[in-house]
Amino acid sequence: NIITGIFVSDALEVASNDKELVERKGRVRDEETLTILRKLFLLADADDSGSISFSELETFLQRADVRAIFATHGLEVSNPMGFFRMLDVDHDAEIEIDEFVMGCMKFRGVAKTVDLETLAHQTTRMVALLRENTLELHTALISATTLLKDHMLCMENRLLGLPDQDADMLNIKAHGQLGSSLRSH
Repeated sequence: NIITGIFVSDALEVASNDKELVERKGRVRDEETLTILRKLFLLADADDSGSISFSELETFLQRADVRAIFATHGLEVSNPMGFFRMLDVDHDAEIEIDEFVMGCMKFRGVAKTVDLETLAHQTTRMVALLRENTLELHTALISATTLLKDHMLCMENRLLGLPDQDADMLNIKAHGQLGSSLRSH
């Protein structure tokens, strides 16, 4: 039991040291990647403006050595425009160094960049369609509610025996607008 205890204790100590070593290597690797990404940004910024335009990024990504460096760090860029959109978080059509470095660090290795680009594009498109449909539905509901209120007022006037000079016109208007609103949805 004593010998087994010594082996278990030693094994746990080695495992703990291995975990610390792996974490330390990971931090060192991340620091090296950050340094490389900063250098890549400076190379991509052809006009030294402090930011990268889409045309600068597209030209930069055409270089085989750049694609190889990106691949080495877990970034495969098959769609430069999609990649640019993912990195341009403030949507100002320029990528600053922080956007570039942090975006690349965020998207590396977990999934292929092409998958992320496709997902981001599809999500943006779906949100836009949802907004558009919600606005159309909201407009149709407001129109239907207004027409129903007008129709109820006309019915109330008839029940109370009040003159309803505009009743026929209101009915025509209500049926025409409500019908077209409902047909469009």
